[in-house]
Amino acid sequence: MLGGWAALAALGLTASSLAEESTPASPVVVELFTAHDCPYCPPANAYLKKLSAREDVIALSFIVDYWDKPEFKDLPNHEQRQRTYGWMIGKNSVYTPEMVIGGERHAAGYRRFKVAGKIRDEQKAQAENDLAIHARQTPQLLTFELPASAKYTEPHDIVLIPYKSEMTVSVSPGTDDDRTYTNVAFRPRSLGLWQGEERTITVGISEDTKDSITGFTLLLQEQGQGTIHAAKMVPIDGRS
Repeated sequence: MLGGWAALAALGLTASSLAEESTPASPVVVELFTAHDCPYCPPANAYLKKLSAREDVIALSFIVDYWDKPEFKDLPNHEQRQRTYGWMIGKNSVYTPEMVIGGERHAAGYRRFKVAGKIRDEQKAQAENDLAIHARQTPQLLTFELPASAKYTEPHDIVLIPYKSEMTVSVSPGTDDDRTYTNVAFRPRSLGLWQGEERTITVGISEDTKDSITGFTLLLQEQGQGTIHAAKMVPIDGRS
């Protein structure tokens, strides 16, 4: 589905470009693990859409299908990512709709007040985090600029996530039972490790890429799928 886009990681010095800009706090990443047959998921899907309008949040839908229905096999399935989060906090089971906030806080996605509180908790925990990923774009290339940091020198995975801004799926063909998802994540790809050095990450944008996805999100996430300390969501060609 995503053939035609390529990611090339390269070291580079970008001190002058980074110094010219202020360094805002990085948005909090909210990952919703949602399923087609889940009766509690539609309210969580609607809440994620609302969260996606906030400038201080990056909201992504990660579709899972524990029941492996044949008609949904061509859609993304992120069960392994969700299970890894579960293992990180000592849980052997997974559920939908689950929201993971900042890579470390968990809540049921339909419990809006609890999720909002977890987002505030994450913002407080990251209040002194001065990391900010910057991006620039040409018709063929998307370049992310990773900052230098003397504070975050432990290994972080550089994770690239292609996404589509909206996707509607007919859960029961021939009926009105449709599910609409916001910022649907496709397969995350690791682009190596970041350990506090300035670095540039360049992603190729082909015509196939433009036809199949809306944009890319880049994460700096503690190795092993831990806390997310910086993130940047960039629609290609200025698409929302």
